[in-house]
Amino acid sequence: MGDLYLYVQGIGSLRFVRLLSRPTFFSTLAFSAALMAATATQAGTPGALDPTFGTGGKVFTDIGTGSEDLDFAVGIAPGSKPVVIGRTDANGSFDFAIVRYTKSGMLDSTFGTGGKAITDFGTGSSDFVFGGVVLSNGKIVAVGGSNANGGSDDFAIARYNRDGTLDTTFGTGGKVLTDFGGHGDDAVAARPAAGGKLIVVGVSGGDFAVAKYNKDGTLDATFGTGGRVVTDLGGTQDTAEAVAIQRDGKIVVAGNSNAHSSLRDFAVVRYDKKGNLDPGFGTGGMVFTDFGGIDTVEHRSLILAPRGKIVVGGDTDATDPNQDFALARYNKDGGLDSTFGSGGKVITDLGGEEDLAQIVGQPGNKIIAVGSSDKNNPSFESVIARYNASGGLDSNFGSGGIVFTGFGSGGSVADAVAVGGGKAVVAGATNAVDPNFDVSVARYLLK
Repeated sequence: MGDLYLYVQGIGSLRFVRLLSRPTFFSTLAFSAALMAATATQAGTPGALDPTFGTGGKVFTDIGTGSEDLDFAVGIAPGSKPVVIGRTDANGSFDFAIVRYTKSGMLDSTFGTGGKAITDFGTGSSDFVFGGVVLSNGKIVAVGGSNANGGSDDFAIARYNRDGTLDTTFGTGGKVLTDFGGHGDDAVAARPAAGGKLIVVGVSGGDFAVAKYNKDGTLDATFGTGGRVVTDLGGTQDTAEAVAIQRDGKIVVAGNSNAHSSLRDFAVVRYDKKGNLDPGFGTGGMVFTDFGGIDTVEHRSLILAPRGKIVVGGDTDATDPNQDFALARYNKDGGLDSTFGSGGKVITDLGGEEDLAQIVGQPGNKIIAVGSSDKNNPSFESVIARYNASGGLDSNFGSGGIVFTGFGSGGSVADAVAVGGGKAVVAGATNAVDPNFDVSVARYLLK
């Protein structure tokens, strides 16, 4: 069995977490115990796997025979169709890969080729997806990095029609490459903006990078310098991982920085509509939060909460040598919200060696976090947890607010989540079916 790695930073100085580092000594008894823990939540209760989806709430997808298939974002298209945005090396080198399912978890034959769409930015190029978003009209945007122009990566963006074909009204044949001039420009997250525009964030030469695109994929000249903004937070490695857009058009970007310590801290930056740092947020538009260890934010781990508050999710090793779920909530001025957790921060130890969180909001002011843990399975399981508005685990969800889900005798991780229709769609990767990585999707009941 091969080793399973979770890409927890994805860009700049790529950090891998080895999830299957120990020998696979999984006995039948151990597997049965893990399976019981995964299915402890009774069907029909919050946190239970949705029996109307796939097989017992779970789906595996091998994008290409023998390929390495990894997901980095998930969304829900019209018709309650889950969409996984990731990458595959099915054609020999890494390409963008999109998979769409029907509401019941079958591959959607009306999308791409048998439910799958693969995009190469250039013959022999390495094209890495790190994030994406499903638009309200059903179109799909995938973002990442590509060396199709030679040399180091550029921001790479592809937009797809509802049927999985590239949207030729965007960029060149549906694709856009943007060079920031740094050594290694990688896009990590995207959000739609007013007027059909698109905000994309990532890293350029070790700094936060933000770009704004018009509806046709051209850079918006009214934003920053020619549509681009690069912000040095003062660290040697400042990495933007997530973005959200406030109702007033201001742009909130979250990520990591070692500007204030030799380790990494949560970093949150707010820009105005034009790309200028917002002096009304933190110090000069920036906020740094130290949990006391290596504190990292995963892509898509940023949500806007009621009353202008901001919630950021990631992981920290502040309380023990292993990584734990970490959440922080900020007031609209960037100060930590003292009504959330302990002084605005929450750390949740799931009992595993590496507990890594990404978050999404749920109606009712609750927070969903997903990740991975080896508490019950030496090869790792997917985890979903739900928090109340105050930062405490929701005792009405799963077992004490947490659900562990195994995908078989192999390892599995959850690294993206979307909420809709009273359900949570969680996407990740697993090697439970074959030694290579396949996309895994699970759907949970939220009420």
